[in-house]
Amino acid sequence: MARGQSSNDVPSMHRMEPLSLRTLDIVMDRKAGRTERRTPGATVKFFDRGFSPYSWLLPAWIVEERRMPTGRLYRYYYDPEGNMYRTKYEVLYAWKQCGIISIN
Repeated sequence: MARGQSSNDVPSMHRMEPLSLRTLDIVMDRKAGRTERRTPGATVKFFDRGFSPYSWLLPAWIVEERRMPTGRLYRYYYDPEGNMYRTKYEVLYAWKQCGIISIN
C-alpha cells in the first residue's frame, strides 16, 4: 500500500496534494504502531481540501472518514503533525489558538 492508500482509501477521482500526502504518511506511521480494533465491513477513506466538502481545511490537513456497516459516519481530522481532532469545532478552536482566523 503506497502512502497508506488503497483503492478503498481514496476515491479514484480525488488526488491529494503533496503536503496532504506527507500528513497521511505521518498518520499511517502512527497507526502502524498501534493495534486497532476494526469493525468488519467498515470502510476508511482519506480526503484533503481538494475534495469539495473539505475545501475549508488548511493545506496539509486531512480528514479520515470511517463508514460503519450500519451507515454511521465518523470523521477524524489530522493536522500536519498528525494530531487528531474529532470535530470541526475542535479544528477551528486549534486554529484560533494558533492565531489563524477562519470565516465560515
